[in-house]
Amino acid sequence: MKLIVAFLLFVQIVFSQNTPLERLLTAGQRAFEGQDYILAKKIYSQALILNPKNRDVLYNIAATELSLGQSEKACDYWYQLFMTGDYSGVEYIKEYCSDYFKGKVVPFAELDEKPKFIYRGKEHPLFVGKDLNPIYRTAFIKRFSYSNYLSKTKGISHIGFKVNKESKLECFVYSVGAKGVDADEVREVMESFMRTLVVYIAGRKDGEAVDYFETHSLPINMQPNSF
Repeated sequence: MKLIVAFLLFVQIVFSQNTPLERLLTAGQRAFEGQDYILAKKIYSQALILNPKNRDVLYNIAATELSLGQSEKACDYWYQLFMTGDYSGVEYIKEYCSDYFKGKVVPFAELDEKPKFIYRGKEHPLFVGKDLNPIYRTAFIKRFSYSNYLSKTKGISHIGFKVNKESKLECFVYSVGAKGVDADEVREVMESFMRTLVVYIAGRKDGEAVDYFETHSLPINMQPNSF
């Protein structure tokens, strides 16, 4: 349930109001649609107390702050949204928050040093050109093939991932194509494989480890020796 921001004019009201949070979100959207941004901010602030990490709340209060001319506050909420792993506000971050995010988050192309990884005691770039390093792919295939559970599954899944400034892998399986197995279990196993496969090293800008906006997408063919 999000305000669709194309200069923050398009609003979609969702009529499911089963919880206090959902009722506040709906009330906030109605206030926003009526251009009562002060009331919308008040309502979303109440929603934020109920759930400070809710992605819809963060997105909508950012949109409201921007409508009130409070771009720095909007950027703060978009940054919190970004840190939850939701990248729906990235385009607005790039457009409105270049000063706020200076030194915190940069486009992947502007990294002086792209993310790296350590495998068997050696350091390697995570990407070679625009492609995932073959060494990393091979390591994943080997780890994958050793899993009796995953090696028996079939189907194509997709993983989103990035290496954050703490040198930790943020990843999520957003599409599970495995058939005949528990999708949640497949997601949990694959995400665990990715996070523990190697030691990750953050990308750097001006000598400092930084976060970057983009998320990489990796299709996984759920069959042994097929990646």
